[in-house]
Amino acid sequence: MITLHPPPAYFQLIEVQAPAPAPSPAQPLQVAPDATQREQLEVLPFDIGRYLPPTAIWATIVVSVFPPTGSAAVYTPGYENTPVIFHGPKSSGEIRLNGPKIYLHLDDGATSYSIEILSWHEP
Repeated sequence: MITLHPPPAYFQLIEVQAPAPAPSPAQPLQVAPDATQREQLEVLPFDIGRYLPPTAIWATIVVSVFPPTGSAAVYTPGYENTPVIFHGPKSSGEIRLNGPKIYLHLDDGATSYSIEILSWHEP
């Protein structure tokens, strides 16, 4: 039996940081955001459901990060404690799906990424 899949989908997203507003004299200068703010800023949601069938339970993806020394952690809702780590410049792996969204957390100085969906598994 031959399983046919559509060609891989390619995505490229670039994170651009807006210039920080000048602090007012009444506010103290904040050198770095605290851990909660940093996590909220670096977690990037991505709607993968429009590229996969709704019955898909696993997806094989390739993640490229820039700069090559960076890495990205990919997880889905319900599996936040077990992310799949993709090291730069390019690596592949399987992620368990739990709905149409995945979340990507850039680490080690990564500023941009691209995702390529190779295949998926259905029950």
